[in-house]
Amino acid sequence: MKGNKMKFNNKDQRFKTRSGISLKRAYTPKDIEDIHYSTALGEAGQFPYTRGIYPEMYRAVGWMKRQPMGFGSSELTAERYKALIKKGGQAGYEGEPATTLLFDMPTNYGYDSDNPISKYQVGTVGLPVDHIEDMIALMTGFPMDKGFTNMVIHGSPAILLAMYIAAAEELGYSQDQLRGSGKNDPFQSYLAERIELLPIEAELRLCMDVLEYCTDKMPLWNPISVSGFSYHPAGLNSIQELGLTLATAIAYVQAGVQRGLKCDQFAPRISFFMSGGIDFLEEVAKFRAARRMWAKIMKDKLGASNPKSMLFRVYCLTLTSDYTAQQPLVNLVRGTIQGLAAVLGGVQALGIPCYDEALGIPTEEAQTLSIRTQQVISEESGVCNTVDPLGGAYSIEWLTRKIEKEVYAYIEKIELMGDDGTVLGGLIAGTKKGVLLDEITEEAIKRQKEIESGKITMIGLNKYREEETVSPPVFRIDPKFSKTKIEMLREFKKKRDISGVKKALGELREVTEAGHNVMPVLIRAARARVTLEEAMGVLRNCFNS
Repeated sequence: MKGNKMKFNNKDQRFKTRSGISLKRAYTPKDIEDIHYSTALGEAGQFPYTRGIYPEMYRAVGWMKRQPMGFGSSELTAERYKALIKKGGQAGYEGEPATTLLFDMPTNYGYDSDNPISKYQVGTVGLPVDHIEDMIALMTGFPMDKGFTNMVIHGSPAILLAMYIAAAEELGYSQDQLRGSGKNDPFQSYLAERIELLPIEAELRLCMDVLEYCTDKMPLWNPISVSGFSYHPAGLNSIQELGLTLATAIAYVQAGVQRGLKCDQFAPRISFFMSGGIDFLEEVAKFRAARRMWAKIMKDKLGASNPKSMLFRVYCLTLTSDYTAQQPLVNLVRGTIQGLAAVLGGVQALGIPCYDEALGIPTEEAQTLSIRTQQVISEESGVCNTVDPLGGAYSIEWLTRKIEKEVYAYIEKIELMGDDGTVLGGLIAGTKKGVLLDEITEEAIKRQKEIESGKITMIGLNKYREEETVSPPVFRIDPKFSKTKIEMLREFKKKRDISGVKKALGELREVTEAGHNVMPVLIRAARARVTLEEAMGVLRNCFNS
């Protein structure tokens, strides 16, 4: 095209990642000449695990395919996840059932469905769980000893886990058989979800109670799923998301050691929950950098010697914040790109939100399409035929190292927020002083302005807009459900042995005030039919919240 050459500025916004990293026209061997294969990459399944945490990766077993869900009632949610299991979704590594459960706002805030504050929110954006019998209805027919359950609960993870354990017992399972994970990440709840039920020190104590209990009693359960996912839609970019996630994980390891546990005793059961964005190259590099960093942090900073403690095992849920309500079918394309990036990044579990989630709770048809997207990536695309297929690409290796350097600097910044020289102290200080929350808010405002100005392109929203006359069907919860649920809860409360309830609540108060581990007494309270709000009320009173 002689005489018609286009001139570009290398600092042009078009040639930056979503995190602001400037990219060159092309990368060459010179850009990565100081990256040594044996120490920086290594073979998959070997330290530092840059290329993957297992030698064969997807050649041996696939990733878990878990579509998050929760709406209406335990029965409706169970009906939906069982339908998706039959379609090959909600599947573990070798095809066993696996599900990710989301809870409604009253449950996340520790309120029962019959509390006036719960009005209009019961079952609308998640699953309502008030007591053990809701949990029994949810899990009946699910093989709790072979399947995998991931509970994404923000405000009351210890109480919900206790209900899950007690429900499992009544369904014929012992707690040492249970497989799954719970979010149990109070820093993320504070900073990304803005859910502050108890002082952060109290939340951290309960988090450690769960960690200590599961380490002793539940060898197959991941007691902490460090959840960086919500940092991205809350406003942070991928570098900040990974930095805050790893800092949080370091803090929990430090807190566990302070509790008296040995690092290698519990670290192998720590898992991660991360977002998957639309910036393809950056997302691939982010997951590769995360694996290398976590391995080195665990070995060099935290003193782990067990290789399993060094594995960055991650569930990726791709971002609905990249989705648009306008031209929603385009979200199918976005989800495919995000999912492919996560797979090429080497994740262990994946959920691709449905194209209609920008409009409401997804329909079963939309969830089926998301499952089929994962199945096409897995079984038709060929990307699983070799391990880390983008490994060695000059741009990918350069970007992986660049992200690693930026994230280390971010973690150091958090460490310096405290006075004791630990990441744990820095996170507590940064949370209590509002420094981290202010940063997230500022980044969210910045991102919104970039979308509104067109600096960030979102097809259908700020570019290539069209008038739309047809909208896809939107799943609606029966408006009568809330009333029905409240009536059922009131009947449940009438039928209980109230003396047993009062005894359990008194025991919970004594144990909490004495500073002992609350998990055993929470499980007994669940068996006694204590409700979520009743148990949470005791904790609120004990911690003056």
